[in-house]
Amino acid sequence: MRAENRTVRLIYGIALSVLTAAVALAFLIAAADIYYGGPDPAGHNYTHAALMSHLPVPLALLGVWIAACAGGFILSVALPVSENSRLRPDEKKALLRLKARMPAEGGEDYRSALRAVRFQERLRLGVWCAALAVCLAGAVYSLVYVLTPAHYSAEDFNTDILRMVKNVMPWVGAGLLLCCAASAVELFSVRSELNAVKTAIRTGDRASVPSPAAAKSLTEKQRSAILWGVRAAVGVCAVVLIVAGVLNGGAGDVLSKAINICTECIGLG
Repeated sequence: MRAENRTVRLIYGIALSVLTAAVALAFLIAAADIYYGGPDPAGHNYTHAALMSHLPVPLALLGVWIAACAGGFILSVALPVSENSRLRPDEKKALLRLKARMPAEGGEDYRSALRAVRFQERLRLGVWCAALAVCLAGAVYSLVYVLTPAHYSAEDFNTDILRMVKNVMPWVGAGLLLCCAASAVELFSVRSELNAVKTAIRTGDRASVPSPAAAKSLTEKQRSAILWGVRAAVGVCAVVLIVAGVLNGGAGDVLSKAINICTECIGLG
């Protein structure tokens, strides 16, 4: 498959993924809008009239999505995948391998390529830091909201849950979209940096190429130590959670429910 065909198929896949998420989000927003709009005089939320007034936009997006899927079938016929069985090289591994061979000095072309390499490195770091910041902010906000007793009432638990979803899901969606965007940026950034590194190697002073360093790998003892460290951390977390559950009365609640199930539902005793 030629490079331009591969690019077209990649762009189509990204666009279809975004469109799929938009269709799901449109239906969720419509359902939530109907619910929070309140019931009709008869006490019903999801009436025929309410559905008909909220469905045009989601159905329009669904139609576009179906057309895009049909276009994808046409695209697969027009731009078929090559039968070449060779695996595509890992661009990240190639980038790391070539960067170890970059000269330390060079002319103007080398310095221009080096600036491009530094820019791509900062770009990837920036987008991933932004995605991480949004995910952390969403996680903190969601935990604060979920753990605040004032957000719950004893009268209408379903409304409380829906209100929680309304406050938490935008953060989840934003974090997911930013992570997907960061992944796409990283894909194109690695390719751009790889080209810049090749230019730097071609135009740099070959006499300043650093000598290859000895390959460093973890020994079996180090791997075993890391594995046992992870196991110990998981074990400590499990013990802490069990103790916390016993102290807050959770173990008694579980035992009480188990007794009720055995004596009332299953019929033991």
